[in-house]
Amino acid sequence: MDHHYLRWLAVSTVTAAGSPLFGWWAQRRYEQGLVELVPAAQRPEPWVEDRPGEVRQIVRAVRRRRRPGTVDITTSVQGAGGFGKTTAAKLVCADRRVLRRFDGRVYWVTLGRDARRDALVKKVNDLVKRIDPARAQAFTDWRQAAEHLAAVLTQGPRRLIVLDDVWFDDQLAAFPVAGRCARLVTKRILLRWLGLVPLAVGGVVIVVCGGVRGPGAGHSGPV
Repeated sequence: MDHHYLRWLAVSTVTAAGSPLFGWWAQRRYEQGLVELVPAAQRPEPWVEDRPGEVRQIVRAVRRRRRPGTVDITTSVQGAGGFGKTTAAKLVCADRRVLRRFDGRVYWVTLGRDARRDALVKKVNDLVKRIDPARAQAFTDWRQAAEHLAAVLTQGPRRLIVLDDVWFDDQLAAFPVAGRCARLVTKRILLRWLGLVPLAVGGVVIVVCGGVRGPGAGHSGPV
């Protein structure tokens, strides 16, 4: 009996000691799996130097817990062309804290100066198809597409929508935030009509806003 007791005690001790290590290993494997889900085009290039100050501020903003009555959360990275806004956004999207927060549900949309009218509505339709293929529809008006996107986002888990290279405010309005969704935007000029408050970090302006207006709000001029 003593032999069996000592054997049981040894196994129990090893198991208890190994549990934290196994938990750490499982967490690392889970996070690595999320990182591998990030499309190659959305990952920062291997030679890119980390920007911890900027990334920390942006990550903190997109991971904010929503307070009662807040319509949505929008984080914007503003700066001149070639200033590294897209690179900063890629670093954020590959950040393990962000991937954990949204469980890998990060959707990247590249806009640019030419994404207007038909091209814009196509991008909204494509995003809905990526989020929920069963609810994809071929809208021809960006406002209708935006309303449908909002309905899709209202249901389901946390998601992060990344809008890269926004030029016009109708581009922003075409991708509303709803449900448990957050939005990260890169652009060259501050969207003053949204009433955003800028925060300068390392030369890049980071803007955090709650309560962005829905589709059709504002004007369609350059931002």
